[in-house]
Amino acid sequence: MGRNGAGKSTLMRTIAGCLNPDDGEIQRSEQCTIGYLPEGAPLYKELSPRACLKFALSAHGIHGKAQRLRITEILQSLDLEDTADLVLGTLSKGYQRRAALGMALAPDPHILILDEPFDGFDPIQKHTAVQLLKRLSVNKLILISTHTLSDAKSLCTRLVVIDHGLIRADAAPKDILKQTKSANLDSAFRKLVGNTP
Repeated sequence: MGRNGAGKSTLMRTIAGCLNPDDGEIQRSEQCTIGYLPEGAPLYKELSPRACLKFALSAHGIHGKAQRLRITEILQSLDLEDTADLVLGTLSKGYQRRAALGMALAPDPHILILDEPFDGFDPIQKHTAVQLLKRLSVNKLILISTHTLSDAKSLCTRLVVIDHGLIRADAAPKDILKQTKSANLDSAFRKLVGNTP
């Protein structure tokens, strides 16, 4: 978490391998796969959700029966079955965002990086996505950037607050409340970054 311009998206792009760090390094296993959903992820609007998933899976070398099974699984998990073959450009922002999330999930990655993943979701769509992420978190590392403190509290086991590229806090949400002597995360967040230049 962090204010606008704190460096959240830049950090996520760097971890995902889209940017080279100015300093330091990011280490991960050669066998570790990453799924990345950037904020405002660009999509091929002339394609359908099914075609987008097929494209993503093909890029990861997944073809044939394995590809078809994975597409069906993702469409079901994101409640995209009814719109699977409609043109993305005709669908709402929430459906487009879910298709983009499906592409990040396509290779069944070890690490899932999500930048503002619920942008454009209605309450029902968000509930479905939150439940999916909770199930996936059992055996995946999921890194989420969000401005919504309630999402951070309900989803995250560890909360990193950054400001101007610096870490202001790194702990479980309940421990951050204790450290800042705050009654809620909103107050804790303001104390951590509100008075910084």
